[in-house]
Amino acid sequence: MKTKNTGPIYVLIAAVLWSFAGVMIRYIPWNPFSIGSVRGAAACLAIGLYRRSWRVTLNKQTIFAAVCVMATSFLFMAANQLTTAANAIVLQYTAPAYVIVMTLIKGGERPRALDLITVALTFAGITLFFFDQLDAGALLGNLLSLLSGVTFACVFFMNSLPEVDPFETSFLGLGMSALFLPVLFFDQAVLTSGMTPVALMLIMGVFQLGLAYIMFSKGIKKTGAVTASIISTLEPVLNPVWVFLAVGERPGMLAIVGAVVVIGAITGYNLKVSSVREA
Repeated sequence: MKTKNTGPIYVLIAAVLWSFAGVMIRYIPWNPFSIGSVRGAAACLAIGLYRRSWRVTLNKQTIFAAVCVMATSFLFMAANQLTTAANAIVLQYTAPAYVIVMTLIKGGERPRALDLITVALTFAGITLFFFDQLDAGALLGNLLSLLSGVTFACVFFMNSLPEVDPFETSFLGLGMSALFLPVLFFDQAVLTSGMTPVALMLIMGVFQLGLAYIMFSKGIKKTGAVTASIISTLEPVLNPVWVFLAVGERPGMLAIVGAVVVIGAITGYNLKVSSVREA
């Protein structure tokens, strides 16, 4: 009897939870290090309670993956404050291309024609989705977004390796973020913005990040690095949907077409992969 592979479903749930970051950041006026440190500390606590353990088995791969987890969070926060939210998310999601390059260099998981076609369609859809919002301004923010795409790809790739435990890398990486908590004492916005941002930060830490990484950690070991990174491109599609529901910002026709292309490509990819596994 064949068992159902639930890995992609867990990765999908993680992508949905991650997608709420953009809209929630809009209501928090803190600097990126303040946001990243509090969110990371709360997420680390949530993962530790889920694991019922605070121990981490350290090796070079785990430490590198954890640093990438931390770096992705801080880079994304900084990029959102230096460039548009659309720029930040779409440039971060160049990650699947980097994953393919990494798998080629590693020589283990060689991308198939289906992987390459799906990535191409995904990028085409994302380009359409954000075409009218992508501009040449905020160069530093755009560069940070691209760099976050590299570190995000490393998170996917490293966690797919047999010697790396995704729960441990997520727990350690988010715990590293707590090292920046002293920044709170130097952030004037933290002292003057009231309790609403604090509540949002705790919600982001426990659910939007902590629970997301729990789902991601459960799914990545049962999902190829390329497949997981492709599924996660649902985040930049859903991100503006939540913005629309929260503040009434309507996507244009190109955005709707782009969403159809991305969702269609991801759905078709997973249906094809599932049919091959069952054959």
